[in-house]
Amino acid sequence: MVRIVSFDTIHIPAAAALVAAAAAEARRCHPPAPAGLDDPARAAGLLIGPAASGLGAAALRGGRLIGFLAPLTFDLWGGPGAYVPEWGQAGDPALVGGLYALAAARWAQVGRTVHAVTLWAHRPEVEAAWHDVGFGRAVIDAVRDLEAPARRGRGVKVRRADRADAGRLAALERALWAHLAAAPAFRVHPPPGGRVEAARRLTDPAQPVWLAEVGGVPAGFLSLQPGDEAPAALRSPDLVRCDGAFVLPERRERGVATALLAAALGWAAAAGFAGCTLDYESANLEAARFWPAAGFSPVLHSVARRVA
Repeated sequence: MVRIVSFDTIHIPAAAALVAAAAAEARRCHPPAPAGLDDPARAAGLLIGPAASGLGAAALRGGRLIGFLAPLTFDLWGGPGAYVPEWGQAGDPALVGGLYALAAARWAQVGRTVHAVTLWAHRPEVEAAWHDVGFGRAVIDAVRDLEAPARRGRGVKVRRADRADAGRLAALERALWAHLAAAPAFRVHPPPGGRVEAARRLTDPAQPVWLAEVGGVPAGFLSLQPGDEAPAALRSPDLVRCDGAFVLPERRERGVATALLAAALGWAAAAGFAGCTLDYESANLEAARFWPAAGFSPVLHSVARRVA
């Protein structure tokens, strides 16, 4: 018989072991993924805060932990949220409903009405169980090696952007923001900082940006940064993160994005990185088509719902 109880600090060692096993399995499926969460000690350290909050749930069989949920709390998509990262959940699909029922009741009691969970992409049966309790996929985190893409666009010039390109970059970033704010993605996110912020970015050698031009006119951009903002499962000094990319609608399907990606991956390889990560909204239809075709393999799927 399975009992669902509050997740507490006494459950941390067993929960960390479940997380480490899931992370090791994910890394076997996606070799560029780092090994950090394979270590139960790292997962245990991450779970201390959520365990103390009283907002988690644990599934026990015969006194043994077989699944759990352990959320963080902060604002999500403009509302008070409860967010379960990839290291904050484990267990078979049959446990999802019971774990969520207990945890969600507590989240609602404290006014946390936006619920999100990050899941391992290699376990679609677990994601299906979350769909059954009202969640939909929102964000995908993916990784690839640094082998150059095979296809290149003709007539596309790609160059490293510098401070003089601040206005061009700011315009492209604004276009990306508008694209994501529109249907069907409807992403809630502050607008970019404009020319001043773009100029600041372009003076940082650790955060390179590439511009693509067709006939001397800007057609798109791609930017990289250290992977410090990546989810824990994809956070490593060996991985660089693509934190922005956009091609103007009239220049799509002409190899512009592939040319940008090739330049960025070449730089990353020369800089000593082993792979590249990124995330994209599942409702960003262009991104959802391009990135998998460009060699990015989904490692994490984040699902979400908003309750009354």
